[in-house]
Amino acid sequence: MDKSLKKEILFLSLGEAAVAILTVLGFLAVHFIAREREIFDYTVVTGAALGAVTVIINFLILSLSTTRAINAYVAEIGDRVLTEEEAEEFAGTHKAKVQLAFTRSYLIRTATTFGVLVLAFVLEWFNPIAAAIPLLMYKPVLYVIQLIKRKGGKC
Repeated sequence: MDKSLKKEILFLSLGEAAVAILTVLGFLAVHFIAREREIFDYTVVTGAALGAVTVIINFLILSLSTTRAINAYVAEIGDRVLTEEEAEEFAGTHKAKVQLAFTRSYLIRTATTFGVLVLAFVLEWFNPIAAAIPLLMYKPVLYVIQLIKRKGGKC
């Protein structure tokens, strides 16, 4: 794992931790506002943690499978520089294999997310809504990270 990937995982982990904390605080606020209903308990914390950890694991699976798929075929080239025609031919030859690796990774990540949601609904240890919120906030967190990077690069 290279430095940039570790940095991405760290930023995503921090973003998902913030989402999980905000989720717990939101449930806690609703609990205090609507005192007649039991809304907050330990399952909110475990559910939010389960969702956040799932996002981080899925991102790790995505990153590693993508890197592995690309590196396997780039290793065939070695150190030589390809001409434009050779690069097009090489990409065309390996496109289906790389696409299959990406599709396999997508299916694994989707199944993992679905399995976690089913687990959250079935087991009493997790609040399913609290688990779903970090899962749904995955793309907005990545978007905010990209915005921060762009803004930091301009300074």
